[in-house]
Amino acid sequence: MRGLCLSLSRGQKQWLSNIPHGLQNAPIPSPAWAPTWYRGFHTTPRCKVGSPWAQKESDLAVQLMKEGKSNNQISRHLPGRTERGVMKHLIRYQKDCQTSPEHRRNRVFTKEIIEKVLAARDAGISISQIALMYKDTFTERQIRNRLAWEQRKASHVADEAAAERRRERRAYSESEDCNIVEWREELHLSWVEIARRLGRPSGRGVQNRYYALRPDALRRGSPLNEGLLERIKELHGEGLSSPEIARRLNVALPDVRGWVGQMRKARGGDRTTSWNLLPLELMCRTGIGAQQPTEPARKADVLPGLLP
Repeated sequence: MRGLCLSLSRGQKQWLSNIPHGLQNAPIPSPAWAPTWYRGFHTTPRCKVGSPWAQKESDLAVQLMKEGKSNNQISRHLPGRTERGVMKHLIRYQKDCQTSPEHRRNRVFTKEIIEKVLAARDAGISISQIALMYKDTFTERQIRNRLAWEQRKASHVADEAAAERRRERRAYSESEDCNIVEWREELHLSWVEIARRLGRPSGRGVQNRYYALRPDALRRGSPLNEGLLERIKELHGEGLSSPEIARRLNVALPDVRGWVGQMRKARGGDRTTSWNLLPLELMCRTGIGAQQPTEPARKADVLPGLLP
């Protein structure tokens, strides 16, 4: 007490001197009128957070838990233990106890149990009823999560089997080659549709097979061939449609449509082409003649009398 009094203030020493000698070291409850520093000094026990639990403390905590006490109430009977520390210790105890409800959360699904649960689910039994069948072993949430995982695993296995079938290389037969050429050149089907009809994994393989059979066929995006472009212009001028042009020239239909669209766009943007399409009598009225101008001229300069 003498060493303690050396670290106290004058008022604190005077207050302690008024306490009877036998009660100075006793952990008595602090009254409401006592200073806060005195209440904290005498009533706060030594903190035991993080320290191992004694067997006596563990038995007392388990006994109070079985009596229905909360973690806060249990911590009041264990000096130095906090509510959170009591909760962690009881959870650890429940996981180690074989008869506790927490222990069944650590059980492992065996192969036999999984087969029985899957058979019950396939028979139309709900998960709640299955959980009642295994209430002493697993929880309903545990069974539900396990069934969801089994379903994802089954779908993954199915995807792996499909990928393995796609990786299998199968040679093209003569009938498949004929069908590829016929469906592409006459019916103008897409590569994906042809692959679907032939049972092939992708349209890229069918496309490569077609160009291997038709090495002279132009791929989409190939540079324009002047002779082929002139032929397309002639057939388009005769009034043939794009599918008929593609069938005659053995060219893909999208390529023909793209080239025709480019020609129309270029013809519409060229002023000399639109100038040459003017009627002959209009040229005669302007006095310019049928010669082709060296540079594009504005209509306001060429036709001053015809414009308002």
